[in-house]
Amino acid sequence: MSEPLSPLVREGRIWEDPVGIREALVRAAAGFIRHEGGGVQIWAADRDWFLEEWGRDTFIALPGLLLATGRYAEAQANIRGFARYEHEGLIPNRIADVSKWTPQNPQGAEYNLNPPPGVRTEAIEAGLDVRKACLEERSAVGNYASTAEVRLTTQTGPSHPHQGVGGVSTPRRPNATPGGGFSYNTSDGPMWFVQVVRHTAAASGDEDFAVEMTPVVRRIMERYRTGTGYRRYNRFNRIYMDSDGLVVTPAQSTWMDADPDGLDRPVTPRNGKAVEINALWYANLRYLAHLERRSGRLQAAAEAEALADRVCISFNERFWFEPVPGNGALRDVVDGDPFGDEIRPNMLVAVSVGGDLLPPERRRAVVLTATRELLTPYGMRTLSYRSPRYCERYDTSQPPIIKDQAYHQGTAWPWLLGPYADALVAVRRQEGWEEPRIQEELRALTRPLLEYLLTHRDGTIPEVFDGGRPSPALQRFSLEDPAGLTRALAEPSDQAAGGTRSQAWSVAEVLRVAVRYGLLASL
Repeated sequence: MSEPLSPLVREGRIWEDPVGIREALVRAAAGFIRHEGGGVQIWAADRDWFLEEWGRDTFIALPGLLLATGRYAEAQANIRGFARYEHEGLIPNRIADVSKWTPQNPQGAEYNLNPPPGVRTEAIEAGLDVRKACLEERSAVGNYASTAEVRLTTQTGPSHPHQGVGGVSTPRRPNATPGGGFSYNTSDGPMWFVQVVRHTAAASGDEDFAVEMTPVVRRIMERYRTGTGYRRYNRFNRIYMDSDGLVVTPAQSTWMDADPDGLDRPVTPRNGKAVEINALWYANLRYLAHLERRSGRLQAAAEAEALADRVCISFNERFWFEPVPGNGALRDVVDGDPFGDEIRPNMLVAVSVGGDLLPPERRRAVVLTATRELLTPYGMRTLSYRSPRYCERYDTSQPPIIKDQAYHQGTAWPWLLGPYADALVAVRRQEGWEEPRIQEELRALTRPLLEYLLTHRDGTIPEVFDGGRPSPALQRFSLEDPAGLTRALAEPSDQAAGGTRSQAWSVAEVLRVAVRYGLLASL
């Protein structure tokens, strides 16, 4: 804890020293930035487990960790590192040691495709031949060589630590390939990649970078339109645009991917048309149209705009519903997961990045429902407390078969305060709130997490918190309340921290929100 801030923390007045807050956040953010092998990496965590780079986490965390801190060159280097391995419109969620990879020999002939000594996986125990499960190919387009993944029919196991010998937690890598390889099995990663290209070009003012990335963005969008996918669990998992313009994705391909026993039984499969995937798809079509116009490809730009218009109509027709008469929300998934009508925070992406995807009254309804059912002082619940499947507690010490049932079934995630803050600001601005008033509400929103950062010796923000019991003040919250969230978030919370003690996107989103909306001076 920063000594100058200590008295202010004790008295609940941390925002009286924004310089101290900025220094603490920047210090925490620096721990995730690694310079490895001549490149720039963003590790998912910097202690406990998840001590490696993942695509999805990187693209969500990068705006806070690198753009908000003015490290534009490192942001561009990181994005180029992933763009190099774009394959059939997919961006890897995990990149293995690529020291032996070259454009002339993308297979990396000396890759060790067997697990390290002493490591056993479900695939090996089932008698699968890992070597025969591998397939690599190469294509080269433009400045970026695109290599196929090492396609394995299984993964190494659940996405969090499991109890090892003597009950000691040891890391399990999600969506990883034994012994190294490329994991392309995410449907949201490429969509977030396009967004981070947009944000990086805008923040840095470097239009040449946008031009450089345009072929990669174009290929991603084209393959989502015509169809792509990956092999996993001995089947091809397809990603494609349906006749209504919405994108269909396979089970366990979004960030809610917990699979406790690694046997293709995800707790939240989310197969079908996922709400955040299609919100990102819409936003990225608009961005593609912008890039095509700048490239002089006016016909291509018009086609992207026309498709975006169709997506907008389908999105509103399919996702909007009223779970309670008079209270609107967005379905989490349509045409797939049987629990697709659950209230989850993924719907916030439609407001935070969707722009004009939803009409103003629907944006407002989404934010109000999210506030009442999902918002906690330490992040957004992953499932409404009203659901019969809601899990109030997340116990990190339990084995995955137990704790994974809660991981995305109510557990609160700090990083989700980022999309919520963006959505809240969009609604407040359409209501005519002035910026100082919005800033005051955002200070109340971020204060609990910042107080946690400043009062714990690790000086950072963890992966998750308990979903906890519902707050009466938030249950009756109204957007018409002139005090906003200030009073609603003042009630004490019963939430305990869990997961890794220090998670990249948890720190990143708080830092991004604070800088973007002027709570902290430019860095």
